[in-house]
Amino acid sequence: IQTGTEEIDSFEDVSSWTMSGKNIDLNTSSIANVDTASEGTSALKLNYNFTYGGDPDIWAYIEKEVVMFGISDTILIDGKTDGKKHLMDFFFVDDNGEEYVTRLKRWMDNTEYDEYEVSLSNLEPTNPFSTFYFPITLKKIGLKLHSDKQQGVQESGSIYLDNMRFKYPTESSVSIENEIEVPVDFDLKQNYPNPFNPTTNISFNLKESGLTSLKVYDMIGREVSTLVSENLSSGSHVVTFDA
Repeated sequence: IQTGTEEIDSFEDVSSWTMSGKNIDLNTSSIANVDTASEGTSALKLNYNFTYGGDPDIWAYIEKEVVMFGISDTILIDGKTDGKKHLMDFFFVDDNGEEYVTRLKRWMDNTEYDEYEVSLSNLEPTNPFSTFYFPITLKKIGLKLHSDKQQGVQESGSIYLDNMRFKYPTESSVSIENEIEVPVDFDLKQNYPNPFNPTTNISFNLKESGLTSLKVYDMIGREVSTLVSENLSSGSHVVTFDA
């Protein structure tokens, strides 16, 4: 069990990282240490260069295997760019060797160091028939490079990365006193952990006591399981779903 944040890589030394890419010139693109850092003394600088050939799927990858301890919910990484609108993906494999990916939900385009948060709650399998097993391993960071999409035009720039961390859920404690606060509204919360294997907890609040039904459906609307079908008291409840 882990809480808070854990440093994955400070990028003080990038010799353990390798570079690959798609539709970029790997002979003139490179990664190196530079002394422009958000923390510490060094950061990773990725210099990219490509000539647009008609395919907008242009990627630079930096690769290193990092096994995640426990169940993190977020990746935090500091970065700055050349001001162009790049995208950033993180690629993982689970204990079963199947690949999953999650994307930064905004442009990576700040020309000064900014903290980027990438949620792990929406990891998507590259094979839709994958079965998720912990632990998971970070394999690479993908940067989908911006292009003006002008045939034959050469484009280049730089992206800096620093201070990469795993963020874990905050540990919470519950104090029971003489009075129990009754929720003012019905509330069905996000299950945790997510993704999970094989169990996850579903929390919900009931404003009033009464007959309560809690069901799980699949992506096309078929009922998978009925977890609750009984009279429950008002207050907070947690049900475990074993998949």
